Amino acid sequence: MAFKSMQEFKEQTKGLNEKQLKEFLDNLSDEEQAIIDRAIDIQHRVNYIFRDDDYTDYTEDENELNERMETIKNAINNLNKEDLYYTKDSLTENRYILRVLAHCIKDTERDLDADRLNTLIDRYNEMNDFINSDKNHDEILGFYGDIVYKDDNGFYKVNDAIANKILRDNDLNVTDKDDLEDVKDAIGLTWENKKEILDPNEINDISEKQNGINFKQFIFCEEYLKRGKIKPTCEHLGISRNTAYLWLDDTKVQEYLKKRQDEIKRETDDTFIQTYRASFNQLNKMINSKGIDTTDKIKAIDVFLKHYENIERLKQPLTTYED
Repeated sequence: MAFKSMQEFKEQTKGLNEKQLKEFLDNLSDEEQAIIDRAIDIQHRVNYIFRDDDYTDYTEDENELNERMETIKNAINNLNKEDLYYTKDSLTENRYILRVLAHCIKDTERDLDADRLNTLIDRYNEMNDFINSDKNHDEILGFYGDIVYKDDNGFYKVNDAIANKILRDNDLNVTDKDDLEDVKDAIGLTWENKKEILDPNEINDISEKQNGINFKQFIFCEEYLKRGKIKPTCEHLGISRNTAYLWLDDTKVQEYLKKRQDEIKRETDDTFIQTYRASFNQLNKMINSKGIDTTDKIKAIDVFLKHYENIERLKQPLTTYED
């Protein structure tokens, strides 16, 4: 059944896996594709013009949006026209602009005076110029995938389309699904404000600001810390071992690895202590139990000690680079 709104689209695609969703999107009519394109345009503008907001009033509910649009229209008409950069008619007669504003503005008395409205419309026009510039709509869609997914709080989600685009831009090749999930987590750590559009060209600047190393080195470090060896790390990321060794000789990469190892050790120590206490208490109960054979108690103690000896060994930092 053809959908006539994004609400219907979400209902029809709910529960579809990635393959089923792709098949669904590949068979859209021109009218359905237009609905999706329009929704993406609106979401880009909402995300950009409300970049300073906390998104607590964000909504996609159709009934709520229609009510808010009428409230915003009345609020604009009640403002002093001398305080506005734009004519009232140009704003109140444009349902597209009203809809963009309605996504985040619930309380017009609190959130929509003349200065705020001027700022929001200026940003709206900036985004309009961006979409109609050399960075055209197709390029934006190419980055974000077919649908821009947001959670209930208005945050963009790091989906496969975003992850694969960033990987391609950085000449990384990740085919394993579990590895891709790790990369998505790493992108999530680097993406500072998920309510703002992430320009893939800025990912290295963001990573260097946060981590002191570029994004490609950052992904390598995170994978290397997980795997502990260079060869499988390089194979999973599609980079040469020569490149990896060059990076590992870099002072900034070494500093990042040391910082992350310290963080991991602290997290492991906390978990270790909690688990140790719980296991020791269970062991103590077993030892003091009269219904368990002495031989079994000795075996349990031996297993307990060997288990935590192995954990302590795993907690030691990477001091040499294993191939």
